[in-house]
Amino acid sequence: MKKAEIYAYYFPNWHVDERNEQWHGKGWTEWNVVKCALPKFEGHYQPRVPLWGYEDESDPVVFAKKIDCATTYGIDGFVFDWYWVDGKPYRKKCIEDGFLKAKNCEKIKFALMLCNHDPISAHPSPRTPRSFPLGTTKYTPDEFDKITSYCIEHYFDKKNYIRIDGKLYFSIFSMGKFILDIGGIESAKREIDKFRAKVRDRGLGEIHFSCIDNQGALLRKILNGEMGDVDVVGKQGGKVETDFEAFNIIAQILGLDSINTHTVGLPPAQEFPKTHFDGWLDSYEEFCVKRNNAYKTPYNLCVTVGWDPSPRTVQSDVYEEVGYPFTKIIYGDTPQKVGQLFEIAKNIYEREETTAKCIFIHSFNEWTEGAYLEPDEKYGYGYLEELKRVFKNY
Repeated sequence: MKKAEIYAYYFPNWHVDERNEQWHGKGWTEWNVVKCALPKFEGHYQPRVPLWGYEDESDPVVFAKKIDCATTYGIDGFVFDWYWVDGKPYRKKCIEDGFLKAKNCEKIKFALMLCNHDPISAHPSPRTPRSFPLGTTKYTPDEFDKITSYCIEHYFDKKNYIRIDGKLYFSIFSMGKFILDIGGIESAKREIDKFRAKVRDRGLGEIHFSCIDNQGALLRKILNGEMGDVDVVGKQGGKVETDFEAFNIIAQILGLDSINTHTVGLPPAQEFPKTHFDGWLDSYEEFCVKRNNAYKTPYNLCVTVGWDPSPRTVQSDVYEEVGYPFTKIIYGDTPQKVGQLFEIAKNIYEREETTAKCIFIHSFNEWTEGAYLEPDEKYGYGYLEELKRVFKNY
C-alpha cells in the first residue's frame, strides 16, 4: 500500500508584526479579526473560538504545543506560508522565533511556500473598495536572488526541512504573477535555474520546485502573448486553450517537479452565500482525478477542510458576492464530514495511477478562512481525531 506524508499548510499571522502594527495599530494580530466575526445566515458558525485561546505563535512554548499536537494526530510537517514584502521578510517571527526555537522543533518537518501576493486590506476588508495593496511583492531578478539567498541561509540547512525524493521542497503560490514580475518566462527559468545552482553549490542537493495551480487563466494569457511576454506559443504550435495545458507548458519550461492545489474549487451556492460541505464530498474526487490525469507533472493532492473568509470583511457591510473576501461560505463542515473528505483523498492517493508525492491539508490554522485543524470550542479536537482515524496506517 502506498503511504503518504501528510503536510499541513500553516498561516503565520497570530503574532505581533511591526508592519501589521503600522497598518492596524499597536499590538494587532489577526486574532482581532476572529473575535469580531458575526454570522451571515442562520446556522452560520461564527465567531469561531480557539480552544487554546488567542495564543502568540512566536512564543516557542506555544509552538512546542502545536508541534506535539500535530505529530500526535499524524501530521508529518508544516508548510509555512512565507512572505517577502517590500524587500524583506514579513510575519517571520512565527517561524524564526516560535517554530525554530521550540524545544521539540526537530520532531516535525517543515518547508516554505513563497506567498507572492500583495498583502491587502482584508483585516477587515470594506465592501467598496474591496482591497488595496498595503505592500508589494513584485520580485525582480535581484529581489528573487535576495529571497532565495535568505531561504538558503536561514532554513534549507535544517535537518528537518522537508525533502521529496531527496530534494528540498519549495513552492510558489502565484506562478503567473511571479512570471510577469520577474520579466517573463525565459527570465523565470533563468532565475529558477540560478536558485537551483546556489543550493547545489552550498552542498544542499537539489530543489523540488512546485507551484499552486491557481492562475491558469493568467498563464494562458502570458503564453498566448496577451501580456507582452516572450513568444512561447509559437514553439508549441497553437493557442493555449485550457488551464491544464498552460500549466503543462510552464511546468516543462521551468522544470517544475510538481503542481499542487491550495483551495479546492467551491461547489455552486444554494443561495448566496451558502454552499453546503456535501457539495465538496460530491465533487472532490472528480476534481482530483481530473487534475491527476491532465497534468504531465506529478499532482499532489490537497484537502481543504473548510472555507469561510467572512471574518475578513467589515462586519457591518452587506455581504454580497463582490470578490474575495466576500465569497461563498461552506457550512456544515463537521469533523465527520471532513473525515469523509480525508477518506476520499486517501482512496485516491493509494491508486496506482495517482502521481501525488504527498497529501497537503489546507490548513492547520487559517481561522479567518474557516480552514483549520486546530481545536475549537465547538468540536474540540474533532477534526484532528478524524485525520488520525483515516490515516492511522500512515
